[in-house]
Amino acid sequence: GLNFYESRDFVRLQDVRLGYRFPDALMEKMNLQALELYVSGRNLYTWTDWSGWDPENRSGHDSAAGGFATPRAVSLGLSISF
Repeated sequence: GLNFYESRDFVRLQDVRLGYRFPDALMEKMNLQALELYVSGRNLYTWTDWSGWDPENRSGHDSAAGGFATPRAVSLGLSISF
């Protein structure tokens, strides 16, 4: 018979944030308490053998069945404390 089982095992790089806080000596010259440049990402990569959109979505392989890929987001920011 045919085997219709497909493993949904996966590993996902879910939330990552990398930042650089500028040195205190520079902050004193700029009259700031803190300055941080950062980049953050969500759902950056999923390692899986699953052939559908997203192994975590229970609705199947295609968008017609309501299955959608998990959105990926990347943002760049600057945090300033006066």
